[in-house]
Amino acid sequence: MTKSSSGSSLDRTTTINSSRKDNGNRPGNGGRPGNGGKPGGDNGNHGGKPGGDNGNHGGKPGGDNGNHGGKPGGGHGHGGNGNHGGGHGHGGHHGYNPDHRFDYGNHHYRDEFSWNYSHHNWSRPLPPPVRAHRPAAPWAWYRPTIPVGWHPYASAPVIDRILGLLFGTLYDASLDHLYYSGYYIDGYADGIIFLRDVPMLNLYWPDVMLNYDYNRLVNAQFVYVSDHYDTSRYNRVYRSLNRIYGLPVFRDGTTLSWYGGDSRGYVTLSMVESYGDFYTVMSIGY
Repeated sequence: MTKSSSGSSLDRTTTINSSRKDNGNRPGNGGRPGNGGKPGGDNGNHGGKPGGDNGNHGGKPGGDNGNHGGKPGGGHGHGGNGNHGGGHGHGGHHGYNPDHRFDYGNHHYRDEFSWNYSHHNWSRPLPPPVRAHRPAAPWAWYRPTIPVGWHPYASAPVIDRILGLLFGTLYDASLDHLYYSGYYIDGYADGIIFLRDVPMLNLYWPDVMLNYDYNRLVNAQFVYVSDHYDTSRYNRVYRSLNRIYGLPVFRDGTTLSWYGGDSRGYVTLSMVESYGDFYTVMSIGY
């Protein structure tokens, strides 16, 4: 697996969709990923969006209706105003409790998590349970090459953290933070923390993997899976990222990459088919 030497960050977002699958229809004009164009009918023109949209890069992220969806590089905090510094802040989840605690009463690692948190000791690996369609391991990640003559989008925020965690945060400290902040920790093992149902960019992501190298956070992957070819999630995330970071700086088939402000941090968006499932993957690094 190729690993980046640095990480990324992601901001708090208002959630509007907690379903497992989007309800968008199959695209009528576009080919499947890998045919040179983007899913949804775009012809690969840098000014267009997947789905045939011509791309309006103004306005704030947060979905098509302009509501308060946080942006990568904004701030952190449940219900905050996003002004607490750079980076993708933490987004909480449905069922968030005022005392910042997720109810682990029925969790498969109920007793272990309670003891680990109270003793600040997460040394024993607790792998997530086997679950249909859940990715078993993260996809390879890398920092995209900056094209000659490229300049950052003027209003793009710096990407230096994800879910309230600065890139470079230690593994144990990350688990303490995530447990206290109310995230659903599905398990952790082999330098990966697995989360469930995390909101970002006004969408729920059923599976999130935080990846660590030499015990420090370097990458985060937000994953959505569908059992049929459906580009609605990909297109929607593309539009949000375009509003925040401008046009992609790099493209390889259906994999698109953006840089944060001052070229600090990056986001990639891709659509991957594996054993009949279709994965939309948003990968964030620094």
